[in-house]
Amino acid sequence: MGSSRVLVTGSSRGIGRAIARSLAEAGWQVALHGSHPGKDLEESERAVGNQAAGSYAADLSDPSRADSLLAQVVADGPLHALVNNAGVYLPLDFTGASEAVFETNLRKTFAVNFEAPVRLIRAAIPHFRVQGGGKVLNVSSRVGFKGEAEPRRRTRLAKRTVLRDRARLDGDRDGARRHGGSARRNPGRNPSRANGDSR
Repeated sequence: MGSSRVLVTGSSRGIGRAIARSLAEAGWQVALHGSHPGKDLEESERAVGNQAAGSYAADLSDPSRADSLLAQVVADGPLHALVNNAGVYLPLDFTGASEAVFETNLRKTFAVNFEAPVRLIRAAIPHFRVQGGGKVLNVSSRVGFKGEAEPRRRTRLAKRTVLRDRARLDGDRDGARRHGGSARRNPGRNPSRANGDSR
């Protein structure tokens, strides 16, 4: 793998930190991201150890920050992969909330969960092309397709999705099945290769 470098958004805590640590253990240089500087990012740096390859703060509720985030990351070194993990869930009384509250919730949710990842992908692709290829992994939950009422259930589903997709990228059929999917071996989608196709 050599010096392959990946940006993991939302890696200052939770699933994002676990993804960053897992990738570091697999030999990746990991660029960490959080909404704000502080102890959460510092703890992630310690978790990743010597594989940390930059720590960046950007509030993605302003999607324009996605472009500047990517620019900062590539200014510090080559980028071979992007993990769009950052996301928000804002509880809302859908019919009872005021128009102002509904509008704020809607805009922030779409900004962080949709527009910022799209902007990051668009900004990363030119760099991937120069290097002959790259990887994009978008972390989501089945909740986006099938509603789940319990917050803890949403978290478990998101974690299973991450583990399943990681196994698929590794070509690990058994691992993918354990986490609710299937995997086919495809050299162009192996994260141990820096020049694979974008996902």
